Amino acid sequence: MTDYTPRPDPEVLKRWPVSSWEWPRIIVYVPLLPAMPYADEVFPHFWAIAQQGVPFLPTKFGCIDAARNRAAEALLISEFTHILMLDGDQKHPVDIVQRLARHVIADPERLVVAGIYHNRRPPFAPLAWRVDHEQLTHAQMVDYQPGRLEVDAAAAGCMLVDRRVFERIERPWFYHSYEGVQEAKAEFNYPTEDIGFCVKLFEAGIGITLDTTVNSPHAATTWIDRAAMLAYQQAEANRDA
Repeated sequence: MTDYTPRPDPEVLKRWPVSSWEWPRIIVYVPLLPAMPYADEVFPHFWAIAQQGVPFLPTKFGCIDAARNRAAEALLISEFTHILMLDGDQKHPVDIVQRLARHVIADPERLVVAGIYHNRRPPFAPLAWRVDHEQLTHAQMVDYQPGRLEVDAAAAGCMLVDRRVFERIERPWFYHSYEGVQEAKAEFNYPTEDIGFCVKLFEAGIGITLDTTVNSPHAATTWIDRAAMLAYQQAEANRDA
């Protein structure tokens, strides 16, 4: 049986290659798309992460839901305790593994930890939501302070998942929900495979810890982050004044 006893302080773990950690044992997965126009800008970030002894899961081109499900299957037949999914159209912090790992080191029952990043389309809102239980709607986390939040849904482009999650919920873990797609087309707001995953987490009573100190700029015509969102909000306020 896997030992989920808390381990040393993450500041101590920073001194050692990630591959030498006894727990958590983390492997990184980067889903690849047939076209990666930002490869020249994002590759140095992944290379810097790998240089810290971070193991990466081999991957193939494919549709994103199937790719994430294959990665989860690979985790379950491995000796790793967690998988960190990092999308290839973001510039992730070099110490992203250590920064997200510290949350599960502090509390091994935190099964899902995500870093915050922003939608590539205006108004560039964060890709994280809380459920309004009275209205039965999702409220996007537009206003937040640096720190840790508990949310009900988050995009999987920067997400650390404990293997116990995939043992607890049914396959397929990641799936596209096409309910309401026609209504959403006008706003280009499609229900993606990671939202399907979050729905299953919510139904299973598994929460998501969101680290809002993480800054992983998201590729568009420029790199989108909190600063881009605030600049857009200010521009809209000036236009309406």
